[in-house]
Amino acid sequence: MDAKWRLGPALIGVVAVVSGALVGTTAPAQTQGDTQSVSGVIVSLAGNTATVATSAGPVDVTLVPDTTYEQEGSGTLADLLPGQYIAVTGQPTGDEQRAVQIRIFPAAQRSAPERVNSPMGGAALGNLMTNATIESLVDNRLTVRAAGETVVVDLAPDTQVLRPVPATAADLAEGRRVVVTAVGGPAGVLQARTVNLVGEPPQLLP
Repeated sequence: MDAKWRLGPALIGVVAVVSGALVGTTAPAQTQGDTQSVSGVIVSLAGNTATVATSAGPVDVTLVPDTTYEQEGSGTLADLLPGQYIAVTGQPTGDEQRAVQIRIFPAAQRSAPERVNSPMGGAALGNLMTNATIESLVDNRLTVRAAGETVVVDLAPDTQVLRPVPATAADLAEGRRVVVTAVGGPAGVLQARTVNLVGEPPQLLP
């Protein structure tokens, strides 16, 4: 039977950014035509090459003229649509929770693991994070599903929504965290198709 969680209408906040999207890439096979996902922090920018520090070691990605760039920007409740993969941060208040923020994942981060009420640490200590897919939004009630459970979120005009917005190569910098979708080019060189600049992940408790 599905478990239903109610997130209360008083919405205040701490930023939710999901760490799962940025954890654990393997070294790209770099076979021509193969699509790879590379995530981590940019440690070097030299010409049209970005070196990304991944959990499997540094990976060089070539930025080409048709590479597209996105970063996180402000959105509204109208941006929430069925089928989107989102992150929700909630602050428990007695038997309920207050929704703090909703973050719409870019397509490159749909591999972030599903979570239901995962405890957060650091500056977000005491809050809970849910990564889930939107099923419906009716009368300011957002229904999402993750890990076989249904979560119901009550929304309000002051709910903070973050969504992907256009960026440019000029927004890249050493120390920025990125998720790159790339394809193997000639000689096995990875060529970036999309580059998503993302914020710092929250600290999750073990």
